[in-house]
Amino acid sequence: MCRILKYLEREAYRVMPKLKLGGQNWFQDTVGPFLLGKEIQLVDRNNENLRVILHNIKCKEEKVSGVLRMYPATIEPHITSRRTGLSSLTLSVEGNWNSSTGLLSMIGCLGPTNQKCESRVLLYFPKSFSSTQRSIVSGNVFSLENATRAFEPVFIGLEMLSHGLYNGGWYNSSYLSYNYSKNDLAIEFRERSQEPRLITYIRKSLFQYPSKEGISRISNRLPDDLKIDTFSSFETFVRLEVMSLGSSFRTKDINFYEVFKHDDQVLKISLNLFLIEAPVKVKEESYRHVSKLYLEGVYDHNVGKLYLIGCRKVSFDHVDLERGLDCLIEVTINYSPENTRWLINPTAKISIVSQRNETDVYHFRPIHLRTFMLHDRNHEKM
Repeated sequence: MCRILKYLEREAYRVMPKLKLGGQNWFQDTVGPFLLGKEIQLVDRNNENLRVILHNIKCKEEKVSGVLRMYPATIEPHITSRRTGLSSLTLSVEGNWNSSTGLLSMIGCLGPTNQKCESRVLLYFPKSFSSTQRSIVSGNVFSLENATRAFEPVFIGLEMLSHGLYNGGWYNSSYLSYNYSKNDLAIEFRERSQEPRLITYIRKSLFQYPSKEGISRISNRLPDDLKIDTFSSFETFVRLEVMSLGSSFRTKDINFYEVFKHDDQVLKISLNLFLIEAPVKVKEESYRHVSKLYLEGVYDHNVGKLYLIGCRKVSFDHVDLERGLDCLIEVTINYSPENTRWLINPTAKISIVSQRNETDVYHFRPIHLRTFMLHDRNHEKM
């Protein structure tokens, strides 16, 4: 546990939004036990400009102590971690690690005087991930006072994104697994979206798509072949990262720990999709509502296509949200054939479609993007 905490010591924990139905954003000068003061002026109810780090960690067996520090997102976490002073934005924390539950429970004392020890900090280190659980650490800060004096809980989380994928491979390979909770939906989506068999047969006969055939391709090529890191035709930067294949996490840039068995049809896969808008857009339409999607589904190498169920974070409660996520989104990503890349630059087509009714507050119009040239090592050698 001490090794894990030290590894994550300079990572920025996001402060989760308060999910309440309807109403305008209201502003606040306190978040949980923290008094924002001058360093952080008023923040909106989504807490988008707040981060937390746990640093100055001292750890011996099950005993853990440190400082939980809140800071504005405009400051880099490694700069914040150098601070040693205590203030109304810090909790001095101390407690115990329970290896059987994966829970770190600590008492927090606010400010430099350490007189207000009225907070409990719980950090949970889950062992499995899914499209609705992408936090490598999740936790909360809640009040130990009675109901009349208690503050509202603060929820924090450290997402499993790029940095966590290919660093700390010892942690990923030894402790973590992936639960494909959307697999049945993705397979049904694939069956519903498939082209006629004749067209599929022609594609298989004439074209070759990124695949996992051969041990070397399984371990070294497929994740790199599927990643996207380029602009689309609408001046939106597209980044697609493979998070897991089968039961194994990605732990280095182009490597997986497990060698997968051959499968003629589909391979389970999870990914992270980012749409980053250029400062000056050619199109007026904004993609901020789907700027980050957690994807899970299957890859059919016969047609070079990903069939995915997407989840996105939203701001307000809804009757069928999953842990504050809208997961009624279907995504397809279609890659160009490998054996035509000597003549035509490799690209990908991306389609993002909401499955909600048009009257639903979370419904959005279909999004269709086509990328510019994808990175391809074989293409570059020609």
